[in-house]
Amino acid sequence: MIQSSRATRSERDPLQVYCLDDGSDAICELARCWKLPVTTESAGRVVLTYQDRRLVLMDRRSRFVRPLWVELGVNAKNLPGKKDLLLRALGRKCRAVVDATAGWGVDTAGLLHHGYKVWLLERHPVMLALLEDGMGRLGPVQQRAVRLFRGNAIALLPELEARCGQVDVVYLDTMYPITGRSSALPRRELVLLRELVGDDQDAVQLLYVARGVARQRVVVKRPHYAPSLGDVNPDISYRSKLLRYDVYL
Repeated sequence: MIQSSRATRSERDPLQVYCLDDGSDAICELARCWKLPVTTESAGRVVLTYQDRRLVLMDRRSRFVRPLWVELGVNAKNLPGKKDLLLRALGRKCRAVVDATAGWGVDTAGLLHHGYKVWLLERHPVMLALLEDGMGRLGPVQQRAVRLFRGNAIALLPELEARCGQVDVVYLDTMYPITGRSSALPRRELVLLRELVGDDQDAVQLLYVARGVARQRVVVKRPHYAPSLGDVNPDISYRSKLLRYDVYL
């Protein structure tokens, strides 16, 4: 991964997310569970609140206030087909995946849709709360197929086999390196995620740990223009016009 000597936004000016006090016990419990501050309507530019029985993240710094939430079930957007590159990269024998950089759960939704078991690892409390809420709206079968673990994947991965069983495939979707290549603006979900978690400065270390844990392979999602993570050449790559999946056997 391309490393930068400049501090990430989270190191310079951490993005503070508040729980918006709506007078409900649910918000108080959420704030207590994930150790988040509570604010009123007049304060807090980025807030967690409930809308339509979903936990949503609202960025009120933007002119266009659109709530963001995690959707893992049948209502998730852009669910992949059977010939999706990620499914090919995971391999035919894979039925369980460790998603070590869960984020918004977009790839997890696709994996659940195709019947995989998924173990999610996430370290940021706001993303954890959103993921947990999304899991709560899954049907009974899919709820049994997914588990969420809180903490740094570098520390969690070596412990996972003892806690859950054999780790066959580890999937990594780390932050893309910032370049001036594209004139298109990134989606607000990705901008907020980077502001929350930073630039994944430990991504190379995570790759080495994952390769030491996975029994079958590690799959790394990369933009088409970027070098392999840590300049470690993969055994196989599955490519499209915009991205690729590097596979380490």
